[in-house]
Amino acid sequence: MTTSHLHAGGALHQVNIAEQADGTLRVVITTGDQTVERTVLARRIDGGWLLTTEAGQARAFTARQGTVRWVHVSGAAFVMERIEAETADRGWQGASTHALDDDGLDAPMFGMVRAIYVRPGDQVTAGQTLMVLEAMKMELKTTAPFDGTVTEVWVDEGEQVQRGQRLLELEAYATD
Repeated sequence: MTTSHLHAGGALHQVNIAEQADGTLRVVITTGDQTVERTVLARRIDGGWLLTTEAGQARAFTARQGTVRWVHVSGAAFVMERIEAETADRGWQGASTHALDDDGLDAPMFGMVRAIYVRPGDQVTAGQTLMVLEAMKMELKTTAPFDGTVTEVWVDEGEQVQRGQRLLELEAYATD
């Protein structure tokens, strides 16, 4: 069994992965007092993985730089940073610079802006593709995490961006 402590999406997760006799992987993710367990069949395809779970299938592509791993699954990009167990045990609370932060979206990794589909004033819906980055031979779609209005776009198509660089700003719709 492999145990890792990952910082992703502003939370600390313990991930245990064990290969089963039938070739599947048993994945147990614990965040705080919540535990999620899944059985996953993973096989290599076209430079990535085809993951099959009870919920269906998804294509996954990963890239790694140092302790940071980018996982791109079915149009969504996730950034995970592996941390040492002793740091996790001390309750490490580092802030993620790779996701939504104060209504802004930051680059999850270094790369090039390939396409921008929005401009200031555009109204967007959760899950809508806002722009596409290319990094390490992967296409990473930046999607809206909530319904809102684009208030600023900080980059141009063709621009090289650094990990954590602000890409755009979103303002959530007011809720009644």
